[in-house]
Amino acid sequence: MWARSVHATRFVALENSVASTSRARAISRRTLATQVPLPSASSPSALEEDTASTPGASPDTPRTLPYLLQTSLILARAPLLTPTPTPLEQTYHDYHARLQRTLATPFPTEFYFKKGTLLERRFQAEERLREQAAFGEGFDGEEGAERLEDVPSEEDDVTLLSRENEADRKGDVTSLDRKGERSLYLLVKPKGGKDKSWTFPMWNAGLEQPLHKNVQAGVIDSFGANMNTWIVSRQPIGFVDQSDKKPSKTFFFKGRVLGGRPVLLSESSVSDLAWLTREEIAERVDPKYWKQVEELIPRV
Repeated sequence: MWARSVHATRFVALENSVASTSRARAISRRTLATQVPLPSASSPSALEEDTASTPGASPDTPRTLPYLLQTSLILARAPLLTPTPTPLEQTYHDYHARLQRTLATPFPTEFYFKKGTLLERRFQAEERLREQAAFGEGFDGEEGAERLEDVPSEEDDVTLLSRENEADRKGDVTSLDRKGERSLYLLVKPKGGKDKSWTFPMWNAGLEQPLHKNVQAGVIDSFGANMNTWIVSRQPIGFVDQSDKKPSKTFFFKGRVLGGRPVLLSESSVSDLAWLTREEIAERVDPKYWKQVEELIPRV
């Protein structure tokens, strides 16, 4: 009994010794892992040391780029009129109009018009013209039917406006009313520029503000505040990287004109402007420039 208790006491003592040794090793390891000398307020940071080690560099030195950073705006005016249908589209619409008119239920004129009135006579004359337009000039309808010009009108006739605007007849490329069926894009000519120096509006950009803010400020500085524009996105739709004598990167943004019109300011660097279609742009700009921006312009 006494020998067994002695062995038990020795075993407990040995176990306590092993546990204390393991705990001491863990504490020493944790102490070595966490004992990192913290920099004092007077000691320079790693960034300051790197800056100080770099010759000619200081925290106040502005950042510079090895190229010229520019922004450009592709400002578009949406079409004002629906496009004129092509011959294939016109044939398709005519066929469906004839088919619909053939299968339609006859219009009950006796329910809507009193017999013998001027309105009934005029409706029948207009219906005869619609039948001729659908089935051809050889369709005469009822025998003895009156012609529309023979029926007096109780209201003033509606005159449709021409799809060709006054600006189209005069060739005024500075007007926003020209080419109502097409999308127009604003092009500018810099002061002292040559015939092929037409480009989209362009401005130098820095690192102080986002690029889309630079475009918004450039529109006001170049064309005044009377033109209401909308920059479609904060992200550019494309860029051009030029590695000539003066390397530059130009980022293009997409915009829409919602109202007003641009005005050439005296302090602006622009001498002339024009609203042109896609085909007209290809004729005015430099071929090299057109090759760079061709895919950024929709074919409408």
